[in-house]
This record gives sequence, structure tokens and C-alpha cells, in this order.
Amino acid sequence: MQNLGIDSHTQEYINSLKKEIIGSCETFKDLKKNVDYISIVNTMQYMSRYKISIKECKSEVFKMLSKLEHIENQIGGVSK
Repeated sequence: MQNLGIDSHTQEYINSLKKEIIGSCETFKDLKKNVDYISIVNTMQYMSRYKISIKECKSEVFKMLSKLEHIENQIGGVSK
């Protein structure tokens, strides 16, 4: 099923990712106060609730990736 260029599987992926992102604040308590994290959660909530185009989706994903990198630089990440 297509929905403005986003198929039903994409919506499932968005909902799955949203669960993981929201759940991560239980593991990493400091995230609850992080403005970038809050922005990511809000964006995921919006994307899972409202119809968006592929172009919008891609744009929001890149913004969230940038915010995730910022969070990683602030609090550190997994050692490689």
C-alpha cells in the first residue's frame, strides 16, 4: 500500500524505530534531558502519526542522524 510515496512497510519500520528510541531513555537516563534526543522523539512521533512524503522522510532522517551524532559527541558512544 502506497501512502504519498511511503509504503506500509516503511511505516512499520518507523514505528519499530520509534519504540527503540523511546525505550533507550530507560537505559540511558541522561537522554531524557537532552534537547537533541527530545527533538528526535518528537520527529519520530510525528512521522508515525502523520502522512509525509518520501522527500520529507529523507530530510527528517538526515536531520535526526545529525542530532544523533551530536548526542554521541556530547555523551560518548560505543567503542569501536
